[in-house]
Amino acid sequence: MRWRIRSVPLLLVSLLGVTGCGIGGGSAGPRAIPEDVVSFSPDGRILASGDSGGTIRLIDVLTHKRLGRPLRGSSTSIWDLAFSPDGRILAANDGTGVRLWDVRTHRRLRLLSAHTDDIGSLAFSPDGRLLASGGRDGAIILWDARGHSGFSQLLRPPVAAPPLTYPHAVSSLAFSPDGRLLASGSNDHTILLWDVRNLYPVAELDDTNRVRSVAFSQDGRTLASAGWSKTIRLWSVRTGKQLGQPLSGHSDIVNSVAFGPNGRTVASASDDGTIRFWNAHSHKQLGQPLTFYCTGFCI
Repeated sequence: MRWRIRSVPLLLVSLLGVTGCGIGGGSAGPRAIPEDVVSFSPDGRILASGDSGGTIRLIDVLTHKRLGRPLRGSSTSIWDLAFSPDGRILAANDGTGVRLWDVRTHRRLRLLSAHTDDIGSLAFSPDGRLLASGGRDGAIILWDARGHSGFSQLLRPPVAAPPLTYPHAVSSLAFSPDGRLLASGSNDHTILLWDVRNLYPVAELDDTNRVRSVAFSQDGRTLASAGWSKTIRLWSVRTGKQLGQPLSGHSDIVNSVAFGPNGRTVASASDDGTIRFWNAHSHKQLGQPLTFYCTGFCI
């Protein structure tokens, strides 16, 4: 999920990205969101939603009307959606491959397929030239999202385990705002910072449990991570050291974390059914948590 939206209601939906989820706190109670995965265009005008049948719908946020025909390229569940920074391309992950769609014409541009196991995460570089995909096979593939050659480059963490052990799944990806670094979160409790130009890891951050989400602050100086530890950790990108104590308050796995546009606020969504906001400097929770309910798997 991505923080590229400018109103609280859209932010909450973007953070949730869930099956049958609703947000509580209003007099009318929670309102269900029928789609499995949602993502907003960079300008916040278009909402893309993908369902368990492989259908993607584009919706005008202001009018709530569907834009053109649905996008259908797969019969399996849509796991992740990501808009390019200019909003012209939508990347859709159905677990086994990534399809690129032209948002204006609804035409399918390319099918990207090279992982040997399910794909768990997608991220566009800030200039839109690269699309990163991370899989359960432990590989991160950088795709040329604009070119026609379809070339790919394979990134793998340094092999420190004994031979014949399987690599750990890559569960989350995020580019730094300047596009020079790519952060990857993994089930082996680590976060790697990759030099995108040299395709080499420049830092390894040790979390205490499986990492489900990573996000850079807008100035690129701070990285947030969250996951099975039920906490959010903030890291100095320059030194690789943890900044202060973890942000604690959730009682279950934290599936999504994001920085606000000013870099001073962090938002987190958890399987405990709450969304919490935090001061990135004092690490204190801001106000009361918002509650939501789920009838499916929250990501």
